[in-house]
Amino acid sequence: MRSAGYRIFFVSLLFMLLLASALPGCGSKAGGQAVQFDNPADYAFPADVVSVGEGGNSRAELKRLPDDAFWTTYYTDPRPMHGAEYHRSTVTTDGTIVAVGETTDFENGTGELLIGKHGPDGQMLAGWPKLYAGEGLRWNEAHDVLVDSAGTITISGYVITQGEQWRFALWRFDVNGNIMPGWPQYPVGSHAYGTSAIIDSGGDILACGGYGSTGLDSMVLVKYQADGTPVAGWPKTYQVAKSQENFGYDLIQDDDGNLVVAGYTANSADGPRDAVLWRLDADGSLLEGWPQVWDSGLAVYDEYFSVSQDAGGDYCLVGTTDGTTEENGRLMVAACGKDGSRLDGWPQVLAGNGLRDASPPDAWRGSGDVSGAIVGAGTYIVDQPPGTPAQELPDTRVNTVRYSGGGSMLKGFPKSLDRPGYLDATRSCMADDAGNIYVVGWSESVDGTHADYSTFVAKYPPAAYATGRPAVTMKQGITYSKLAGFSEKLGADNRGSVAYQLSPDGNTWYYFDGTRWSKAGNQLQANTAADVNKNIGVFGQQVGGGTLYAKALLVSNGDQAVHLESIDVKHD
Repeated sequence: MRSAGYRIFFVSLLFMLLLASALPGCGSKAGGQAVQFDNPADYAFPADVVSVGEGGNSRAELKRLPDDAFWTTYYTDPRPMHGAEYHRSTVTTDGTIVAVGETTDFENGTGELLIGKHGPDGQMLAGWPKLYAGEGLRWNEAHDVLVDSAGTITISGYVITQGEQWRFALWRFDVNGNIMPGWPQYPVGSHAYGTSAIIDSGGDILACGGYGSTGLDSMVLVKYQADGTPVAGWPKTYQVAKSQENFGYDLIQDDDGNLVVAGYTANSADGPRDAVLWRLDADGSLLEGWPQVWDSGLAVYDEYFSVSQDAGGDYCLVGTTDGTTEENGRLMVAACGKDGSRLDGWPQVLAGNGLRDASPPDAWRGSGDVSGAIVGAGTYIVDQPPGTPAQELPDTRVNTVRYSGGGSMLKGFPKSLDRPGYLDATRSCMADDAGNIYVVGWSESVDGTHADYSTFVAKYPPAAYATGRPAVTMKQGITYSKLAGFSEKLGADNRGSVAYQLSPDGNTWYYFDGTRWSKAGNQLQANTAADVNKNIGVFGQQVGGGTLYAKALLVSNGDQAVHLESIDVKHD
């Protein structure tokens, strides 16, 4: 009887354990899986702004960022009497910074195209920079750069022939810096500048600039196929009311597929100038109601130098105003809707005495960032104490600004790059997908001897904490047959929030759009843990089941710490 009783007891106990293991929340398999953040090797994340498991704390969190630059690096052409300048940069998905400009031979009055590649730490990569000079050309200068998914580098700018003809130029280089077949191209005549380039939705290369007897008569758009073949019907030129001057500094293709060009127009070569925004369809035809002209009403130089588009579709603009000539002015940041109308709170103008390098096509640039803010940078004169000896060149600094979407200067800005005794100058400022700010330019001793003349690249954080929703991504998926729940545990000192995207393979990411699970196009398309929990049950049916990866996006307004302790996924 005793042995039979024990058998009944153990069979009953086994049955109860099996039943429990089939219920959500019970047992090691059916209860789900807690995702702990104690081992950083299990996750992909940007280590400059995020930590995982640091000091054994078993959490993912935003790092407190430096008050000034992450770093500033310089490059000097090793040849005597040569001066290197950066004019524009871009950042690739792996964090490589590609910066372009020119390096000047002061003894011979010649210039070579300069292409630099810097690692995520700002240091020049081995084998770089690359120099390029076209046959029969006295000058080669870059003013914009873009890098495609294959690593191909596309550059717009201008060249000067030995006969002093200024020509619009487009170059394409492979990932190793070798000029590609069919390039360079010089699309329009004897006096023209290239300033900005894009690859459009059809894979063609579009670029803007200025063209005419002075190079400034008409805004011009050129178009080429990837192999260098000109596209029929291009180039196209544009004028505002047959004005004396028209120039395009920057070009984008917006989320409607239209082309948007930022620049200026003027009724005389002596100014003043008015800022202009052109909007055209993909074939280059002006849309009704465009261009839009902005005049501060002060009879000064008003110009747009760069245009970008924020997540809401509005245009972010950086340029200059309050200038009495093309050599001075103040940094202007503005925003407008798709109809060209200025938004409330704009423009914002940075006080001080700005100094522009009038060598065309000079520009101060900026961009919108992922949080809806706008960044920009300009060159400003440093006031000297009375009695300071006169120098060949003015002492200047580079001021970098960041404004909220409503037009307020954000905490910690402006930031300054200032080497005392140097002319520090910039033509380029941009924000990457994480909100980090990159400013490039050059620095030259004010004695004018060209003995110390270097490029610089500076990387700034957007705030005390990253604002670009940096991601912590699982490297190994969770195997399941049915998903039943999703929850998070935040730290006691958390002040921000966390949003999530899910994936069946770790490559393609999804969010719940209110109706179904859809592919996420950016970091903003994500869900709270509560929303994921409500809809995770249909994820496998709609996307494909079997394995689940989660991406945690750490959301801060720049002042908020974000601490994620763990994620719990309930599944069968």
